[in-house]
Amino acid sequence: MKKIFKFISSTSSLGLFFIAIGLSIFLTGSFFAIVVYAPELFLKDTTNNSLFYNLTLLGKFYILSGIIPNFLILVIILRFINLIITTFVDIMDKLVSLTITEKNIAKFNNTVDKIEGKIISQKPKIKDAVNKVKFKTNIKNEHLTPIALIISAIIIASAILLQ
Repeated sequence: MKKIFKFISSTSSLGLFFIAIGLSIFLTGSFFAIVVYAPELFLKDTTNNSLFYNLTLLGKFYILSGIIPNFLILVIILRFINLIITTFVDIMDKLVSLTITEKNIAKFNNTVDKIEGKIISQKPKIKDAVNKVKFKTNIKNEHLTPIALIISAIIIASAILLQ
């Protein structure tokens, strides 16, 4: 069993696709050949209404053997989903790395320091202005910020787990 899963994980997606298609064609063709030319190998008794009871061991094998190609197709689909997620996370990583650089952080810190200095030096004027002006609060979009942070944390965590 370990060798089978090692083979599946080491085979390319195109190889798995061709193996799955080949198995599907072979199993379907041999199923119809047995039913047409030698139905006694497939069915024991046709008088009983229960289909699974009427099947021989070979017939039960053919019914259950369709799982194998479907499993290989499922592995291909999961690899494709993994590729899409890792590509999306790589693109997001490149976009974030373009915007968050040491130079940009230094500029931001300098700007914040200047603003803090201005606010501290003009504190009484600001207090008077705040008391004179009545602010209208619009809190409609404040709930979106934590959700965006949670979604970005989930994306980053899934990227770390998938690599």
